[in-house]
Amino acid sequence: MEQVRDIKDVYGLKFRFFYILYFLIFKNLPRYDSLGPVGKISNSLRYWAASKIVKNSGKFFIDKGVDFNPRNLFVEKRAALGRNLQIEGIGRCYIASNVNIGPNVMIITSDHNYKGLGNYKKFMEDIAGDVVIKEWCWIGAGSIILKGVTIGPKSVIAAGSVVTRDVPSGVIVGGIPAKVIKKI
Repeated sequence: MEQVRDIKDVYGLKFRFFYILYFLIFKNLPRYDSLGPVGKISNSLRYWAASKIVKNSGKFFIDKGVDFNPRNLFVEKRAALGRNLQIEGIGRCYIASNVNIGPNVMIITSDHNYKGLGNYKKFMEDIAGDVVIKEWCWIGAGSIILKGVTIGPKSVIAAGSVVTRDVPSGVIVGGIPAKVIKKI
């Protein structure tokens, strides 16, 4: 397992500057659709700071309140990260091009070792699993995607779903846990 080092050991001064700028100031600036030109300027500033700390392959959209670990997030061009998206955990999260993620979505890339109940040190071990969201997916509002899941291209996750297993390409899934509703 890859050992995570302190942020100052891994990244330089420039990275730390944009990290602080994004998380302390730009993350919670007004949305693009509020306050007219002020909203558009704040959205541009948010993207500018986030693009300096997120590994990306082109311009992407990042809404107000998006929280993530920059060491583990990879975003491709034209992806849209919705308002209050939370990407938690030590696993990696890959978001392909043209993915649209709705508001209040959680992507969790690790969890605790439940077999370690009764043994604090073993219980606190993180078990990581990468989350991969492939091209042209739509993730509905309030969905939760758990560790180790791959969502196939051109799939839709219904609002409020909990995705615990891989999703094939070209389907709509929904429910808790998410199941295939129909093929597109």
